[in-house]
Amino acid sequence: GKIIAIHGVPYAWIFRNTPLILPAVPPGDTLTNIGFGTVMRLAGIRIEPDAATLTATLFWHALPPIEDDRGDCYEVVVEDAPATVCPRVNYAVSVRLLAADGAVVAQQDSWPAGGLLPTSQWRVNDYVQDAHSLALLPDLPAGSYSLAVVVYNAESQAVLAGPLTVATVELPAP
Repeated sequence: GKIIAIHGVPYAWIFRNTPLILPAVPPGDTLTNIGFGTVMRLAGIRIEPDAATLTATLFWHALPPIEDDRGDCYEVVVEDAPATVCPRVNYAVSVRLLAADGAVVAQQDSWPAGGLLPTSQWRVNDYVQDAHSLALLPDLPAGSYSLAVVVYNAESQAVLAGPLTVATVELPAP
């Protein structure tokens, strides 16, 4: 980072930023092609486990219908003229780590990109980088787990798609 100072007084701090909208799934990440309704598809994934946390970075590809995905329209008056407003739906993402018996052992729900890039702002063909950190219990046994994703409307709780298994994760012994 860099600090901008005037007469020795710091006024601005500049930090390196990670882009959230990409032209494609980054090289070296695992390509997937999993549709979530007709609205979006999971184009890629990066999984980074450590002793206490599993970070799953999802790379979403916005499909054309996301522009047409609207909530209930309503009438308003803007500057004495009637207008129809049709809000776009913002979907939440739930990432879940599942044991072999299907039990959820870790879960993290959030808006895409930590709320910085809600689905209502996605443009067709955007690739959106969406990182989720799941806290792992210290006594979680080593072994094979499934990573599942659910996309849902947080307001109505209506599920767009999922849970869909998107990866298998091998966790080492603590």
